[in-house]
Order: sequence, then structure tokens, then C-alpha cells
Amino acid sequence: MTRRNRLELHWQVRTCARCGGQRTAKRPCPDCGARAEAYEIQPDLDRRSQIVRRLRDERRAVTPRRPPEDVAGTFTDVLDEVLGALAAAARGGRDATSMLEAFEKLDQLVADLSIPLLRPDRNRGFDLLDGVCLVREGVEKLVETLTAPDIAEAQRLDAEGQALIELGSRELEPSRHDKIRALAEKEELSAFEALGLDHHRGLSRGPLSGLGEGLKEVTGLPGDDVGLHVAIEGLDLASSLVDRRRYLRLCHAVEELLLACEDVLDHSATLLELQVALLQVGARQATFATAVESGEDDLTLTGLALDLVKSVRERGLRAALIPILAAVTGEPVENIWRWRTGRLLKEATARVPQLELDVMDRVLRDSSAHEDYGFEDGEVLLQGGSVRLTTDELLDRVLEVLEFFTGMTRGILVALLRSGRPLPAVERMPRRARSELIRYFAGLHGLRDVELEQTHGTVRLSAVGSLTSWPGLVGAIFPLLSNDAVTLEGRFRAPDGRDAQATADLDAYRATMLQRHEEPECCAELLKFLPLFATTQYEGDHLLGDQDWLNVATHLVSAHVDDLSLIERLRRGKEVMARASQAGADARPIGELMARVRNLGSAQGASRAKLWQVPLSGSSCPDIRSTQW
Repeated sequence: MTRRNRLELHWQVRTCARCGGQRTAKRPCPDCGARAEAYEIQPDLDRRSQIVRRLRDERRAVTPRRPPEDVAGTFTDVLDEVLGALAAAARGGRDATSMLEAFEKLDQLVADLSIPLLRPDRNRGFDLLDGVCLVREGVEKLVETLTAPDIAEAQRLDAEGQALIELGSRELEPSRHDKIRALAEKEELSAFEALGLDHHRGLSRGPLSGLGEGLKEVTGLPGDDVGLHVAIEGLDLASSLVDRRRYLRLCHAVEELLLACEDVLDHSATLLELQVALLQVGARQATFATAVESGEDDLTLTGLALDLVKSVRERGLRAALIPILAAVTGEPVENIWRWRTGRLLKEATARVPQLELDVMDRVLRDSSAHEDYGFEDGEVLLQGGSVRLTTDELLDRVLEVLEFFTGMTRGILVALLRSGRPLPAVERMPRRARSELIRYFAGLHGLRDVELEQTHGTVRLSAVGSLTSWPGLVGAIFPLLSNDAVTLEGRFRAPDGRDAQATADLDAYRATMLQRHEEPECCAELLKFLPLFATTQYEGDHLLGDQDWLNVATHLVSAHVDDLSLIERLRRGKEVMARASQAGADARPIGELMARVRNLGSAQGASRAKLWQVPLSGSSCPDIRSTQW
């Protein structure tokens, strides 16, 4: 509340006849509990109470009209007027007219916002309504403040009211997903690239292995499968275009059904078909959006919109309903695969009412199937002209069909996450799905405008931005690249215009996925990362310097010496020396270390204590699992 609109309230104060303390007139003494005298009055409180009574008696019900064009501006003006009227009532006078007029405008704004907006603006309308309702609830607390019997009660009500007004004002801000979509549109980024950049800014920095924990906080869901979390985030980003409330209702319904019959989630072909359907629907959606932006004629846009509906029905809903109906009917998934799409929709409508398919637009479904549409006088004609829609109404109905598919799909993915099941193996993912994940991980590492091309065994990745970790990026995307790719070359343009070059041997990264059977486990982890240390370069520099290589060698030849033979220790040292030489490091100190180990280790029962001549100072070795990749 601005200083101009602060409530200045006054009460008469008395000196307590019993204890001499201060008390509010007509109220008991807070110190000794002595009662007020019968003749005491509170003229200003009585005046304020009279205004509030009139407000409550004469406040009229309003009828919804239509949402204002500028909600933020209207809200600011109305709130200022309401707070100004409250402040005036607190200062003096007995006329409630200004209060009645201001609150009627606030009530009218709430009523107008209660009319659901057409998609894609519906969620924004819901958010605005929630925010304004919270503000109105806060203002009602301020009205109660005017009739508070004493200062303490007035302060309590004022604090509650201010908190609700601030909370409501924050609700009026765009949601995180709205901001991500706005960023993608403004900067011409892919949705997953923008999502990665958002996570880059919002998630705590640290090892890639800790990404799962950060994503759990973002999605509010359990499970460590990064791919599932990212897929769900992608769907939630798309849900900003549809009715999020129904989207989440459908998700919860599907999740509950599938978790009661988890075996259907083991059918990998069904999950792959769902991924393909997501990509195909996404491609049709992107084609439609591009046509809208390029100003295609209305008849062409109508055809593309109905093509999107057909794709959702024949690929999207079909892929989503197969596991759902398998869970509900007990039929094997293979049998349900043979059902036609019409039967799937009919069975689901009858057997699973919580999917709300009975309200899905049949006119749009039939028109898309039979290409029964036209355009006349600025309106879309469907079913031979018996149904006429504006282009905004058509878009709303198209997005409603998409809402059913995305809501059900989210339910399937959440069920996978909660049951501990992963997405299909990376190598079985469609190529476009892998490409989107690469863009996500690039964004997560601070990059944008990603371009990827492969020539024979070399993959070239170019992007713009300040790369946070080259080995981290390679570690994230190498499973998504084709198996015949041997080398990854990176070229990154920083904000200051400088270009950075980087290279990585992909086979070295693939080797980190293989088991090494050396004991102890820490040594096995270290050994399998040696090729990666030796071959990864950024701006001509390798990951480890000369002293780092010596520290690695020292650890591997001197740790757990009582459990390892001299030959095994020397073999490890030789492997480190070869990798250090490959990286262009000075390997001579490692050779000297091995010579000392060879001389000392020939004694029977050599222990770490006997290796005092070996330069163990500074020999601590990095824990590979906690290194920021």
C-alpha cells in the first residue's frame, strides 16, 4: 500500500483506574483485566463501523461482461481506487459512496475474469483470476481493520490483508513456463533449448550426476530418470497453451489407473510409439505455428489445424489409450494394438469416464477425417456450413483436442517415474527425440542456437553462449549420438565475439560406461576415466596438468598396496604414463615414481609405510563421481 493510501485509525485511550496502565476505551485493560465503564464511547470507531455496515448492506451483485483488454492496467487502477477509498474512510466522513463504487469495480473485475478465456490464453486467465481473488480477499481484511476494536487487532488484520495483496500481486506475474515460451519465441529458440537455458539459470551448479535432484525440485516429482523429468517438463511447457486444470486432471487419472496395473508399463513398443506420436504431433503443431506466423491465408490455416487434429486422433490419442485400456480391461497390449482408433475412443469413453472424452469435439474430429471445411465471411465452415467458427474459436477447439493427448501422456510418464521404470533405451529413441535432448543439454550448459552435423565419423557442434563445462556437455550428449561417431568437435561463440574450439574422443566417453573389475572400486573408476582425461581438449588444453597426472599415478600405485601385487601396481602406473604422454603431459616424474616402486616393492610384504621415498605429498586424487562434468 502506498503511503498516500495508508490506513490511519484512531481510538480513544483511557488510564486504567485499577492498575494505572493504558487501555482502549470500551475494552478491558490488557494488563489487569479491569472492565471498561458503561459510559465509555469510541466515536471514530463507531463512524468507521457505520461506513462498513453500509458497504455490506448496499454492495450489489455484478454480472460478468467480458475480460478487459489490459488486465494489469485495469487491476492497478481498481486497486488504487479501492485503497484510496479505504484510506478516506479511515480519515473521516460518513459517506460510503466512494467505497461502494470502488468495490463494485473490483467485484466487476473478478466477475469478468471468471469467464474462461479461449485457448491459448485460458491459463493466463485462470492465473489472473486467482491473483485478483487473493487481492480482493486481502482488501476484505482491510475492511475488517476499519472495525477492529483495538490497535492490536487492527495490526493483525492489516498484516494479513497486506500479505494476501502481495501474494495476489505475485500471482499476476507470468508463470515460469510462460516466461520460457516467451523467451523461445523472442529469441527464436527451440522449446527444449529454452528449457535447458532456464534450468541452467535456475538449478544449482554441480556435477551432472546431481541434475536429477535439481529436476525433482523443479517438477515436484520423485525418481532419478533425467530423461523422464525433462520429457515431463517439456509437456508442462506445452501445457501453457491448453487448459492446465483439465491437463492435470487427466494426468492424475491416468497415473492412478496405470500404477494400479504397472505391468502394462513394461511394453517398450508402446512407449516407443508414444514417443513417435509426440514427435509427429509436435511436428504438425510446429508447421501450423509457422504458417500462422508467416501470415498464410485462413483456408490454408484451417486445413493445417484440422491436419493437426487428425494427427492427434490417429497417432497421439491412439498411442496414449492403448496402455490405459490394457490396464482397465486386462486385455493383453498386443490385442489392443489391433483395435481401430474409433473403437479405442469408444471403449475409453465408456470404460474410463474420468478421461472426459465424452466432451471432446466430435465436429472437429469428423471434419478432419473427411476434410469437410470451408471459409466464408471471416468464419470457418464445418459440416457443410452448419457449424460456423471464428478463427480464434477454431484454434481454441484444436488446442482442446491436443489437451487430451498431452494430459494422458503426462500421466503415463509420471506413472513410469513413480514406478521406477525408465524410458526406452537411448539407441531406440527416434532421432528427433535425441536431437531435442541434445538441445536441452546444450541449453543446460549455457548454449543456444545449436547446430549439429556429422561427416563420416566426426560430429561438429556449434553454438552461441558461455559454455560452463565442455566435458560435462560431452558426457551428457555422447549417448545420444550415433555409434559410428568417433570425434566430437565443438565451436562456441562467446557473447564478446570470441570463438572457442574443443574436441573429444567419443570412444573414450563410451568406455566410461563399461565395467572395470579392478579392486578397489575407486581405482576402477579412475582407470576407466584415463582415456577421457587424455583426449578431451578445450582451447588446446587437456583436463589434467603434469602434477595432476603424477597425483593419479601415485594414488593408483600406492593405494591398497597390501592387496595388490607389484606387477599389478606397475601395470597401473604404466597405463597412467601412456595416457599422460598421449595428453602431451611430462610423464618423466611418473617414470621415476615407477622405478622407485619397482625397487621398493620387490621386498616381500611391501606396505605403504615402506614407500616413504615415493612423493606421496599432494597425491590426493579427485573423486571422479563428484567432479563437475
